[in-house]
Amino acid sequence: MAAAGFKYFEKPVVAESGQPDFPYVVDDVAWARANGYGAGPVAPAVDPAGRYFAGLSREQQDAWRLALVGSGRQLSVELGPGRRLSASSTGCIASARRTLYGDLARWFKARRLTDNLGLLVQDRVRRDPRYLAAMAEWAGCVKGRGYDADDPGELREVVAARNEGLAAPVVRAAEVSATVAEAMCAQSTSLVRTLREVEPEYRAAVTAERWSELVGLNGLEQDAVPRANVALGNR
Repeated sequence: MAAAGFKYFEKPVVAESGQPDFPYVVDDVAWARANGYGAGPVAPAVDPAGRYFAGLSREQQDAWRLALVGSGRQLSVELGPGRRLSASSTGCIASARRTLYGDLARWFKARRLTDNLGLLVQDRVRRDPRYLAAMAEWAGCVKGRGYDADDPGELREVVAARNEGLAAPVVRAAEVSATVAEAMCAQSTSLVRTLREVEPEYRAAVTAERWSELVGLNGLEQDAVPRANVALGNR
């Protein structure tokens, strides 16, 4: 970036939120009662990089982005039907990764597949007839509690539509009530039991299918450690 005439600041480490992950449905009634939808997005603190970037002209900002991330989509990986991740093989980020890992295209594919392994599993779970049957039970349960929704995502849409324009405390109370209903129906129907049965099956299958990429990524990143130490001055 310095060679391109710009400054670059290392991104600050973002602390973990500590919020549980509920990829399919909130199934913890106590958590739902205490948290509703959980904490909203936290506004990032102003950092030196943000101040520096804001001080650049529009043309300089465009040039900064081009120098950092390059242009085009020469790197690509297919994660499933209609889901493809792409990136540039030019720019300073690509140059740094190529220096660290050697085979940039191989690293990109393995890293992105590994990062998104959970999504690959979730896609298969959501198409499984057992999951679909259990979710239909869940939908019947929440309908009995006053929410006409086929899945948790639609439940949130229903609640958001009902709460549009209302005061924040009213919205918060409605969100908590809906999340409690979501969790209670997950527990009282076959949904939780089905997820415990189905999800590990697909996680094992996807891991087996992607094993070569997982092993390859581990090798690439282990080999990169000495190069990273040299770059950081930790000889």
